[in-house]
Amino acid sequence: MRNEVSAEGSAFATLLRDARRNRGETQDDVILATGVSRSTYLRWEAGGVDSPNLKQVRDVCRFLGIHPGHAGIALGLMSREDLGLSPEPFDPVVVKAGTILADENQPARARAALRKALQAALDMWRAAADLPEPKEPRGADLMPRRRNIR
Repeated sequence: MRNEVSAEGSAFATLLRDARRNRGETQDDVILATGVSRSTYLRWEAGGVDSPNLKQVRDVCRFLGIHPGHAGIALGLMSREDLGLSPEPFDPVVVKAGTILADENQPARARAALRKALQAALDMWRAAADLPEPKEPRGADLMPRRRNIR
């Protein structure tokens, strides 16, 4: 069916949308800056990416500050391992929270509220899972472990 969105299309659409929103750009901003046609870009953000023009993908990635390799991963053209990245990325919610907390353009009050909400969620999770409070790493814990090579 033509209206179905593949996993790759969904991942690429999310990558574009999140990067565009994080930069405060509109769809028109991306279209004007990159020369990608309106219908193509809107289709990409809707998850329709049957066979995208890779030069256009690269141009959009450059404008949005996306590493082209991440687009390749989202499109299923390569794997995280192909780029030397760990196989398991952070959960997108964790990445989004980290991005907001690190963004100095976000109001300090909003970042403090997010930090407080995250701490409360961690405390509730720890209590529900009956887990002890994590220990702070000390001296030797921070040193990289040496592998015994023989």
